[in-house]
Parts: sequence; structure tokens; C-alpha cells
Amino acid sequence: MITVRDVAQFQPSTSELIVEPNGWGIVNRPVNVFTDAEAHTSTGTVLGRPVTISWQLVSFTVDYGDGTVETHTAPGHAWADGEPWMPTDTSHIYTETGDYVVSASVEYSAVVHVGGREVPVQGTVTVETGDAAVSIYWVKTRLVRGDCIDFPLDPGCDAP
Repeated sequence: MITVRDVAQFQPSTSELIVEPNGWGIVNRPVNVFTDAEAHTSTGTVLGRPVTISWQLVSFTVDYGDGTVETHTAPGHAWADGEPWMPTDTSHIYTETGDYVVSASVEYSAVVHVGGREVPVQGTVTVETGDAAVSIYWVKTRLVRGDCIDFPLDPGCDAP
């Protein structure tokens, strides 16, 4: 049996925590939070034998900075892979304006490939991502009849 302690010299790759749109959001609209974590391999020796370690994603836990912590089975994806401003499996809706610090951790399981055999590692390894700042704003919209040059007294224009 191989345990996490036996492969402690190996660590899964670190991943980047990404917030869309680029570190800001709007109250009551989805903010997309995801990481670029993926399955990968490491090589080295365990108990004196050359090995390859396969790291598989188990979970992705996000602390959204507003008291909400959620665990997901996948690291999420960019809006470029879908529709901007739409909810994703890992997006979050903030209900208050403010500045928040988002953090996440990625949990991996491991399999050791040694001498033509695959040996599952007992236990998991968790890797923290870096933090990401997000500022949440309140947006007010107004219907206007034209630009501020032609209608300088309309809402949103700085009248002389």
C-alpha cells in the first residue's frame, strides 16, 4: 500500500484562480470563478523505484469571501466557453457591493505507475491557489434620448 506520505516529495501542479470579468462584478449578477487545474503527471522515485504519479482532480473548493464556501467536482470554465454573464457551475452571485478576496483549493487523488502496475495512493492532496480580489459594484441605468452634447441636462450628464 502506498500512502500520501510515500509520495509527499511530489506535489500536484499549482493552478491559477481566475475571476471573470477581470476582478469585478455587479450586484445580483453572476461572477465567474474558476481555476486552470487539470489532471497531470509527475515523475521521480518512490521507495527507490522510478515512478510516474498521475494526479486526478477530486474537488475544487471556493471561498467567495462573503461567507459563502462551496465545493465543486470540477474546476469550472471560462465564459469564452459559453455565454458571458450567465451562471456557471462555479459562478457566484454577490448581493452586496464591496471588495472581496476569493480563495480556492484543489483536491487531487494520485495513482503511482511503477513497474507496469498502477497503485492507487491512499488519501488525497490539497493544493491552495493564490487569492483573487473582486470588487462588486451597484449599477443604475437610465433611458436617455441622446448623448450629453445634444442633451446636457439629461441624467448622467455633467451639465455646465
